[in-house]
Amino acid sequence: MPRLGQHFLTDPSYLQRVVETAEVAVGEHVLEIGPGRGHLTERLLDRGARVTAIELDRDLRRELDRELGGHDDLALVQGDAADVDWPQAHKLVANLPYQISSPTIERFLASDLEVAVLTLQRAFAKRLVADPGEEEVSRLTVGVQLRADPAIAFAIPPGAFDPPPDVRSACVRIEPHQPPSVRDPELLESVLDHVFTQKRKMLRSSLSEVEGARPALEALGLAEARPGRVPIEAWPTLADRILEER
Repeated sequence: MPRLGQHFLTDPSYLQRVVETAEVAVGEHVLEIGPGRGHLTERLLDRGARVTAIELDRDLRRELDRELGGHDDLALVQGDAADVDWPQAHKLVANLPYQISSPTIERFLASDLEVAVLTLQRAFAKRLVADPGEEEVSRLTVGVQLRADPAIAFAIPPGAFDPPPDVRSACVRIEPHQPPSVRDPELLESVLDHVFTQKRKMLRSSLSEVEGARPALEALGLAEARPGRVPIEAWPTLADRILEER
């Protein structure tokens, strides 16, 4: 049975594809969250990586220590990845417990890591990579794409996991980029919160009580747009224009 809601990726061919998607080089320091029984950990080590693996479950941590603890390039950390310090690594490669996908990606984007390769629920992955105009566009979409380029590398069927999940999965590669400049980041966050909690409404309605929003929307031609159709790069521009109109 899965511990703490995790389904372990065990299929050798898909494990290999995850490692290849991460383009792990010999000597690179890789952070792994939720290593479980070490299936992915072992392949990262075979690739020549130095691995820091953070495991919350004490029993799994002990099992990993028995199986792989003697490896010179492996550091095992028992704890919650949301709380423990992350090492100065190059890449994050993980078969995440699905319920921690959002906070893990958020912390990754705030770190100095160069790339993340993660197995995620396919529905969640589609929200990450959605283009304006697609039904899956969400607050998550905008928040991630303003700071990174996410891409679905390949789909993973339930049978590749032990035990098989009830949902389909995908391997996603996320590469951070320089976020666009915005004069008031808190205002941008507030605007996004307003519009995506009322996703079906036009922006002129969902932002009707935000000072400066109406003239800003009219100036940018966005008054009748719905949030799912707004280009990602337009959100910082809108926030800056609202500030100017105050």
